[in-house]
Amino acid sequence: MNRVTLSDQWHSRDLPVLVETADRLRTSPTVASGQVAPAVGIDAAETARAFDALIGTYLLGKVQRTGNGEIYVAIASGVTERGRRATGLWPDGDSAVEHLLSALRQAEELTDDPDDKSALRKASGQLASVSRNVVAEVIAAVVTRQAGS
Repeated sequence: MNRVTLSDQWHSRDLPVLVETADRLRTSPTVASGQVAPAVGIDAAETARAFDALIGTYLLGKVQRTGNGEIYVAIASGVTERGRRATGLWPDGDSAVEHLLSALRQAEELTDDPDDKSALRKASGQLASVSRNVVAEVIAAVVTRQAGS
């Protein structure tokens, strides 16, 4: 059986709309799909369909439809955890580990105390020797706890 696949809408439509919307939500409490369309170069109707696909999983918000089912307005009011991860607002495990190792190295370079330098060097060396997955899980647990979840 030959299986026909659909064209990719994630990279061509949904991800650019998500990134632009998430960026706008940093300074605005709500963002309408019509505001995003010109910035991403996608027509307003297609941008509204992207909002419809993203709301619930990647974005918080609502879609209102006309009596015949057409999208009347699509508004985002927030970004979900999955949306934050997809846009880089919430680091994935590998990038979080790299940020932590980089912060330890920077702290080592900035301190003048030989004992602190040695301790920071040892800490980053020990951390680098642990499986990235384990360190990522630890970081995720700390971030989740700090976020109050």
